[in-house]
Amino acid sequence: MAGLPRYKGITLKSKGIKKNHSNGINGNGNHIGRPKVSIDFEELDKLCYLQCTVQEMAWWFKCTEMTLRNRVKEELHTTFENYYLQKKSAGKIALRRNLLRMAEKNPACAIFLAKNWLGMSDQQHIEHSGEVKQEIKQEVKVIAPNTLREAIESLVAGGAVQVSAN
Repeated sequence: MAGLPRYKGITLKSKGIKKNHSNGINGNGNHIGRPKVSIDFEELDKLCYLQCTVQEMAWWFKCTEMTLRNRVKEELHTTFENYYLQKKSAGKIALRRNLLRMAEKNPACAIFLAKNWLGMSDQQHIEHSGEVKQEIKQEVKVIAPNTLREAIESLVAGGAVQVSAN
């Protein structure tokens, strides 16, 4: 048959199957393409709880990020972002709970919480009393534009520069 590819001297023959690729099912009622990747949503919940990235979760399930997003949309009827935010928030709550428990026994943890949640900080106030013995002098010279141009040209030429204030 014309139009069908040949492999190692073998011609592929059509079996008269009508193809309807729009719904993923051929004329005989069989699904075409590879099978859908199965997502264990309990595992996905745990990965979101641990605040894994979308890329890491896709690697875990051996699929693409888009497949992961599509499965959540198909199975749970919500966006992946909403689903992830909900599960990630549960992980943050558990982390805070554990941190507060640790702060009861660990002073370093209590200090961390005080600094980060309560805005406290370690501050040292240093006061100097006495007389300042050295005077600070600051001298500003105003240079005329022509003098500045001459100084730059002299530097470019490799000479010494002498600038006098006007």
